[in-house]
Amino acid sequence: MANVATRFVAGSGEGLVAAETVGMTAAKYGFPRLAAAAFAGARAPGPALVGGFVGAPLGLLAEGAASNAGLGETASVAAGVSAATIAGAIAGGAAAIALGAVASPVILGAAIVGGLAAGFGYLVSRALR
Repeated sequence: MANVATRFVAGSGEGLVAAETVGMTAAKYGFPRLAAAAFAGARAPGPALVGGFVGAPLGLLAEGAASNAGLGETASVAAGVSAATIAGAIAGGAAAIALGAVASPVILGAAIVGGLAAGFGYLVSRALR
């Protein structure tokens, strides 16, 4: 059911794919703990959904605030992506903890996938407006 829900939260499906890519890259270059965390995140659609749902709107708010403060378009988009990714990572990690995760690779993986989903969700929603 959760994999079906990734079709409706912008960026969550992309976040799962990107987390798996991070895991493969980390394994290739000899970072087994990062690979384990990223693979754990790639298997958990819940944190991706929460991260995308929470982070993407906050990215849009941060972009608007940066634009109103007088920053240019590139800097405003950078502020939006940063805010979305950070908020999504926090939300994804919090979702994993709320669901009972106690192992640090699982929590870190949830934060990775939540942040990636939020960043992608922000960029997708920005492109669609």
